[in-house]
Formats: sequence, C-alpha cells, structure tokens
Amino acid sequence: MIYVKSGLQISPLDISRFSEEVHCEVCGIRVTTQNHILYNALEYCSARTDVMFLCGDLNVNYLDSCSNDRKLLSDLLGCFNLTVSSLLPTRVFLNSVGKTTSAKLDYVLTNAERDQFEVEVVEANLSDHKIIKLDLLSVFLLPLPISSPLKSVRIINDSSLNSFVTMLASTDFAALYSNSDIDIIFKIFSDLLQSAMYECIPLKNVRSCAVELPSIKQEYLLDSVTEFKADYRH
Repeated sequence: MIYVKSGLQISPLDISRFSEEVHCEVCGIRVTTQNHILYNALEYCSARTDVMFLCGDLNVNYLDSCSNDRKLLSDLLGCFNLTVSSLLPTRVFLNSVGKTTSAKLDYVLTNAERDQFEVEVVEANLSDHKIIKLDLLSVFLLPLPISSPLKSVRIINDSSLNSFVTMLASTDFAALYSNSDIDIIFKIFSDLLQSAMYECIPLKNVRSCAVELPSIKQEYLLDSVTEFKADYRH
C-alpha cells in the first residue's frame, strides 16, 4: 500500500522480463537462479533511475541473522546502495513446536534519503502477512521519458476504409477504356487510386509507439480490384 501526495509524477519501470515461473514434477528440486533474477532486476532499474523503491515479499527472513540467505541479500543490497527501510516483522506465526515466532519477509528497499519517506507496518487482515505502508514525503525529480521519433502513417480503420471504398465506387474510370497503351492505363488508374487514398486515408505524423495500427482488412481492396479487373476485361 503506497500513499502519495496528489499530483505526484512517477515513472514505473517494467521488470516483468525478470519474472520466472517454474513448474517442477520432482520433489526436492533446488532452484539456483533466484539470486541472479533479483540482481538483474536491480541492475536494470538502477541504470534507469536515481531514486528507487523496491517493494515486495522476497521470502527471506531479515530477522534471522544466522541465515545464509539473509547475508546474501545484505551483500546484494550493498552493491546497489539500498537499505531495508523497516526492521519490524511482517509475519507472526506459530512454529512447529507451538511457539510464537516473528519473521520479516516483506520489504521496502530504497536508496532515497531517510527524510524523503516514511514506512509503517500495518495489520490489514488480508493474509498471514502484514503490509508495509510507504509514504513519500518529497516529490522526486524524475527523468523525462525519451520521445520516440515521428513517422508518417495512414490511420486505417473501418471508417476510413468504408470511405475509401465508397469513393472508389463513385469514381469514373471511363478514361481507362479509351486507351490501349497499358502504361497510360496504369498511370490513370494509379492516379485515381492515390487521389482517393489521400482523400480518405491521409498521412498523419505520429510517434512510432503511440498508435497501435489495426490489421488491414485486405478484402476491402481485393474485392474492388477484382471487380475492376473483371470490368476492364469485358
């Protein structure tokens, strides 16, 4: 749960590429790549932002000072100048002998200055884990997104294609039949086709990733071209 001031601008980083789902049918298999996945995610984020907050359940008990996983996590965080924002336990449970035990499995890791945020462990009654509330006290200056280059495209959709087909249907192709030179016929046909295209499907300048173009329904064009070809032969 993250509380922020109104109007705060954030820049999320997609780290889904570092997610890994493992399906195994053999009991006792040991997965040895989890540390590499976390390292790669941290390396990816640190190269793209100055201030970083990594929130989640790492399944490493930070209160167990004798744990080898805890030592590995501390060493890894030190490589990226990250600190554990709160040492309060996030899971309280009964162990195998019936004794109440505490563990810290959920984290807010950051390299921000301490006066820029506050954290609080809250009992949300949503699961056997508590949640960590992160309150950002400062507005961080985030890098502006890199604008993708402009390119000229035709915005093709059902409306523009219908207009294009309607205009072709009302176009006079009589000039085609008064010539026997195939080059002249092609030039006339091309001019008529381009005129209709520029009228109904004009070029527009867009960002290369800003517009998702739908697939072209070729039957609109194929039917018209086939019909014209049949008429011309007759």
